[in-house]
Amino acid sequence: PALSALAKGGPARWPEPVITTGELSKDTASAYVVDTIKLPDPNPWGAPMFTSGVDFFPDGRAALCTFHGDVFLISGLDEKLEHVTWKRFASGLYHPLGLKVVDGKVVVLERGQLTRLHDLNNDGEADFYECVNNDWHTGGGEHSYDTCLETDPQGNFYFFKTGDTDTPQLVDDHVRVL
Repeated sequence: PALSALAKGGPARWPEPVITTGELSKDTASAYVVDTIKLPDPNPWGAPMFTSGVDFFPDGRAALCTFHGDVFLISGLDEKLEHVTWKRFASGLYHPLGLKVVDGKVVVLERGQLTRLHDLNNDGEADFYECVNNDWHTGGGEHSYDTCLETDPQGNFYFFKTGDTDTPQLVDDHVRVL
């Protein structure tokens, strides 16, 4: 087949979501309360749920990454938390320890790369993993991680690089390593 036919996204690999529930905080008087949402553990894929990054879409859904390389889209985050739906969106990422939703797209900070995830056919799964930038050094040490992805109003990405002595301060016009 033509290359263009292969660049439109394929069938969903994880069509069935996992449903959990949440528990609303009993404290309703404080200025800051914490609700609890049950993780989808166990899940059909045997994916460990060591959460490592979360951000929200404008419509209230969340995106969450796990240290072992998965990204989930979470819906049902309402005033009751009775039907929280976890849809596996991506898998196979390398130690993602940061995630931001930028212009409706999930951007994940992996160990050594900033990756934007695209759902080309709107089936709720990432079909294309775009390398936004990987111009910084990735150390071989077991504690050399890229973490805490943030953005500023100008669209720049910021993150921390740990356990490395050969890290540039400015990677390009839009990626800064702290």
